[in-house]
Amino acid sequence: IEVIGREAWAALQHESLVADYDWLLAWEDSQEEQRKVRYWWIEDQRGVMAAIVAFLRPVAPAVRSVDVYRYGPLATPVRWLRRLLLPQRPTLVCGAQPDPGHPVLVRDGLGEAKSRQVIGLLLDSVETHCKTHRHTLLVRAVADSDVSLRRQLERRPYLEAAAPPQSVLDIQWRSWREYLADLRKNHPSTEKSVRMQVNRGRRSGVVITTLDEPAAFQEEIYAILARHFERKNDTPYLMSPGYAVALKSRLGERVSIHVARKDERIIGVSIYARYGDVMHWLGFGIADAHVRSRNSVYFNLAFHFPIEQACESGVKRMIWGTTAYQAKCSRGARLVPVSNWIWQPGRIIAALQRLSLAYEARRHKRSLARFT
Repeated sequence: IEVIGREAWAALQHESLVADYDWLLAWEDSQEEQRKVRYWWIEDQRGVMAAIVAFLRPVAPAVRSVDVYRYGPLATPVRWLRRLLLPQRPTLVCGAQPDPGHPVLVRDGLGEAKSRQVIGLLLDSVETHCKTHRHTLLVRAVADSDVSLRRQLERRPYLEAAAPPQSVLDIQWRSWREYLADLRKNHPSTEKSVRMQVNRGRRSGVVITTLDEPAAFQEEIYAILARHFERKNDTPYLMSPGYAVALKSRLGERVSIHVARKDERIIGVSIYARYGDVMHWLGFGIADAHVRSRNSVYFNLAFHFPIEQACESGVKRMIWGTTAYQAKCSRGARLVPVSNWIWQPGRIIAALQRLSLAYEARRHKRSLARFT
């Protein structure tokens, strides 16, 4: 990103966290070498008017998340057969992980016609790169509201795939007390459970605080984040051990690192970054010994403490991730639908994907119907 420069990038003027120059510096600092960040952008006299931030996901037996996007329910057999029948192609992923909905950044106020034009030029360039290097192209988490991008993708040989919706909590309360009062009206049973979980955490001796200097606890934080991610996703955690420190160094007070302690030991970590009046979830983890503990550390660290902090800090919205929909929706979250779009060299593989992804889309829709 330093090749583009802070002043030129600032002209992008976009609400997405990915438009934050300092966050991109931190993200680059935290990437393993094989996931080196790549940029495509278009400038005018003011600076950057549109951009794609991407990273290359390498082919590896342990990396399955991209395969799930590409092949749906056939992901597991495809991984077994890949070495024998299918070409081993890395995947270029367009769209940064913590901010779904904005894989292509277009300057606010650019206009529909100009937006379509610059998006088309960017996709042309990225597709040419993927053809040259024999990469699969994944445009991840395209929001239904991003009409300009969707129209461009629909006109091109992409396959649309189901993707987990993004959970969003609109903050309309000025305090934790107001939040609980509102929750009591709409979800009375959840409000009762929340109070019980908060009290249980206090009685068990778990203390949740905000960590201002993470350097001294870097190894503990990384071990918890990495182990939790690998346990939940069956995929290696590819952020570097200096992730939390890089975020704090680059973003300062705009990053909140919440830690849960019991007997002076860190047993849980939750990381958020603020951009404007939006709080973005960046990482979460619970130590193995406390995953099934009755001290409610999961609920208090993942949901209750961040909500309280958001209410008190004037945040208007929390981007809350793509898991635990039941718990989040019962606490007031709404789901924002998104979809993945895949461009794959080779007609045979594309035909296989088309059938598999059509089945996956129907299954995905049924599983999420109870939350919408």
